[in-house]
Amino acid sequence: MSARAVIEKLGGIRPVARAMGLAHTTVQGWCETGIIPAYRQREVLNLAKTLNKRVTAVDLIPGEAAA
Repeated sequence: MSARAVIEKLGGIRPVARAMGLAHTTVQGWCETGIIPAYRQREVLNLAKTLNKRVTAVDLIPGEAAA
């Protein structure tokens, strides 16, 4: 799953940025590069859990297809 797909699954750029306390441009950058930095991935997984959305660690690996 791409970074953009993960972000969209969690509600979009601005809602994810707001929930994580980040500038929307930071999250937008993840979508543009296709990579969620490793040091932010745990936060993204925790957000997904809070929102009851199915996102796994495999979904955060660029170029990997979720099984």
